[in-house]
Amino acid sequence: MRNTNKPPYAVTESPKKRLTPKQLEVFIYRIEGWTQQKISDYLDISRSAVQGHMRAIRKKGFNLP
Repeated sequence: MRNTNKPPYAVTESPKKRLTPKQLEVFIYRIEGWTQQKISDYLDISRSAVQGHMRAIRKKGFNLP
C-alpha cells in the first residue's frame, strides 16, 4: 500500500488554479453583485485591473456573474 502522507480528503488542485489574494477579493465582491467600477473604487485600482483579475479568474475555471 502506498503511503502519500495525505488524508484521503486532501485538496489536490494545482497551485495555478488557486486565486491570488487580489483575485479572491474581486471574486467575492463580484459575486456579491458589485459593479466593476465599484470594485475598482473600493480597492483603489483601475477598472482595467479589475477586468484583468476577472479574466484570470475565468481562465482558472471559476464562473463570474
